[in-house]
Amino acid sequence: MVINGNRLHVPASDEYGIHSEIETYTEKAKQITAQIKADKQECQHIISTYAADPNEILHLIGRWTQQEIEEYRGNKSIFKNTMKEKWLNNELANSKTDANNSKMKLILSNYEKLQTDVQATLSTANLNELNNLFNNNNDDAQEEKRTKLNAFIDQLLEIISLLESVHDYKYSSNNVITGAEQEEYKQSPCHLSNTKQRLLHLKQLNQKEFHTVCVFGLEKCGKSTFINALLGYKFLPDAITRCTQIKTIIKPIVPLKENVFALIEYYNDEEFKRLYATMAKKADESAQQFQQRKKSVEQARQELTLSKECFTNGSYQEECLTKQSDDITDRQRIIDNLHTYIATELHLNIVKQVTIYTNNLPGKNYEILDVPGCDSPIEEHRLSGVKAVQNSDAFFFLTNGQNPSLTNDQIRLLNEIKYDGITNRAFAVITKLDLCQTAAKYFEHLTKSFEELKKMGFSPQNIYPAAAQLTLLEQTQTTTEMEQLKVKLRQYDRLTDGFHQIKTALSRYVQYELPKSHMKQVNDIVEQNIKRYVSEALLVAKEFIPADFNTKKSIDDYLKQLNADKWDEIFENDFYEVTLKTANSW
Repeated sequence: MVINGNRLHVPASDEYGIHSEIETYTEKAKQITAQIKADKQECQHIISTYAADPNEILHLIGRWTQQEIEEYRGNKSIFKNTMKEKWLNNELANSKTDANNSKMKLILSNYEKLQTDVQATLSTANLNELNNLFNNNNDDAQEEKRTKLNAFIDQLLEIISLLESVHDYKYSSNNVITGAEQEEYKQSPCHLSNTKQRLLHLKQLNQKEFHTVCVFGLEKCGKSTFINALLGYKFLPDAITRCTQIKTIIKPIVPLKENVFALIEYYNDEEFKRLYATMAKKADESAQQFQQRKKSVEQARQELTLSKECFTNGSYQEECLTKQSDDITDRQRIIDNLHTYIATELHLNIVKQVTIYTNNLPGKNYEILDVPGCDSPIEEHRLSGVKAVQNSDAFFFLTNGQNPSLTNDQIRLLNEIKYDGITNRAFAVITKLDLCQTAAKYFEHLTKSFEELKKMGFSPQNIYPAAAQLTLLEQTQTTTEMEQLKVKLRQYDRLTDGFHQIKTALSRYVQYELPKSHMKQVNDIVEQNIKRYVSEALLVAKEFIPADFNTKKSIDDYLKQLNADKWDEIFENDFYEVTLKTANSW
């Protein structure tokens, strides 16, 4: 072919053979394009210089272009076969086909993974193995339980991701969606999201270093004595109305920090300002008294920020109280200091919480939270206490056995807490039965209290009478008073060893029953939700899988064969005709 006096060589179809590299033709096409541009410039020059006939020039260009098109048509089979090899190797881009292949690959992959999950992760054998592990009360298996439950939840979360993908594929593939399908489309993600959130919450509980056990009750229920008995010494004051105003936590001693007795955590500036602004006037105080109380709180906060090293540039830190020795006097010095914070309203909006460290707890993986405020006249404080109990891993509800009939306030409190039902995480402690003067009166109050608590949903095996005062005396070695109380309580069945039974039950629950309850909840989610969701997703996925797909063949091999079968159509419509149409438009 001759253009502008130069001969351009285009190879014949048999010169390089059927597998000639397409780069050769690409380079030639570039040369042709450059020559056409040069010819155009030369034509413009000829017309302007020699006044040549424009129609003649256009005729020449048209003839040259047609010549190139004919040569392109003549080499169609070479282009087709050369490009096919690149097509099968995914070296040619085609947005529509690539998108379809990706979608098909995704749905086939999800289908196979879900089938595998049904036979493995969700199989009866796997669930039975996990349940048997958690039913084994072997101390050496605790870490194994934690690890395997975490891994199982992760597998379930992966399954939910597959279900979400199938759900999205179904509705992205349908152009027409009925009203019922639209409603299903809205609801399905909610169901999956709720299930996912439940699993994530259970995983978080399973990973907790310390489980939280709340102790709460209304005023004068013996809570301070109960906490002191757990500690083994008198820490909380028991002669002041609403003794514990500040949240108090009892934790096992931290390794390598055996001399740390307590930790005081303060509200930072922003938190204090918010709490100070929301302070409420009491029903029995005048406006002047209320303003004076607010002023006292503000002054106390200012004095702390000036006197405590833990306040730096107005930021919040912790104040660590350490023992100088194991001497009781040294311990009492710290306790007297702490009473300033935990037993008065003055520091209610200043101190966030106080943590006490002890070796007297029967277990090492939980903390005791003394919940204040459940009987507070300030609604915000009361609701905060209720929420703490609701979010706990277990709780002890203390009731005064001297008043065996539950009050309306107690019933209201328990009804708020058991929004999800009182379960085996709930323990009831009947206190102050040691004050009964006769055995007959003791059994009368015990029986009445027991029945009242059962009505509120407490399990009979989780209801305990306890003489915390006796346990405290035994540990503090006040011999005379202790022996007198022991003599009196010998005829009071269950009372002398009630506190020991409580500690044993608590340790057993946190060590064995709590992990078992987590596993049961996960198992229920699998049986009631995930298995059904997977069955539905497999049916949906199957609708989009081609009938000729052979599960024995890999997905990549199937798509490669599918692309090969469609190559003639794809080459004709997406490559050849498009190029030809563009050339004809010239």
